[in-house]
Amino acid sequence: MKLGRTRAWILGMAGAAVVAGCGRSSSKPPADSGVPQLQARVADLEKQLAEVQARGKIDVQAVSQTLAQMGPDAGIAGPRGLMGPMGMPGGPGPKGEPGPIGQQGPEGPPGPPGPPGPLGPKGEQGIQGYQGPQGVQGPQGAQGPVGPQGPGGPYSRKEDLVRRENRVSVGPGLVASTVVTCDRSTDLVLTGGCQADPMWLGQLINATPFGIQTPRHAGGWRCDYRNTGDKQSLEITAEVYCLAASRHAPSKPGGQ
Repeated sequence: MKLGRTRAWILGMAGAAVVAGCGRSSSKPPADSGVPQLQARVADLEKQLAEVQARGKIDVQAVSQTLAQMGPDAGIAGPRGLMGPMGMPGGPGPKGEPGPIGQQGPEGPPGPPGPPGPLGPKGEQGIQGYQGPQGVQGPQGAQGPVGPQGPGGPYSRKEDLVRRENRVSVGPGLVASTVVTCDRSTDLVLTGGCQADPMWLGQLINATPFGIQTPRHAGGWRCDYRNTGDKQSLEITAEVYCLAASRHAPSKPGGQ
């Protein structure tokens, strides 16, 4: 039906062109009249119509199935319809792979202080600090009772102090020693000393007491000198101060 209408339209257009040409002149129409273009168009349409007729009867069912398989790619879709109502939301999909690490964000505010940690090991002792100022003296305490009288000491008076000395002459460039002792082994050595004459020639090497704790030998003082001169002799002196047992010490209780 559609092909018949197309053919009739083509023939009508051709007839109208012929009639228009005849009205003007019986001779060949001019080139600018449009008739040659129309004739070529009619010939092309007739050729296309003949090709369509040569195909035979169209299988509408097969064409429908082919178009259905092609779907939107068939190019026969109509205009887009109205959007339907939104359906129910589906369930959550599977968890995707983690994305790349983003850039570091700005530093946040400081958090609250945490609980105190465990006590650490004991450290090394530091250096001793400076001595502080002396404190205020406290009040004096009450005087205690008088204790019993003790025994008298064995050395108690100045008269018991005895000085002894010993002199030795030292030749030029030589070394010599001089020794002085107390009178008794029970005498207590208090102090001693060494002297050289002339003093600028003498070089003191040693000055020391001896026998100050043993009661079997008398204690004393020893001096060692070197004569640094090359012509003059040197005289050295050793002296010791001894405290003898007091002759005024009280006797022990019981007449002992």
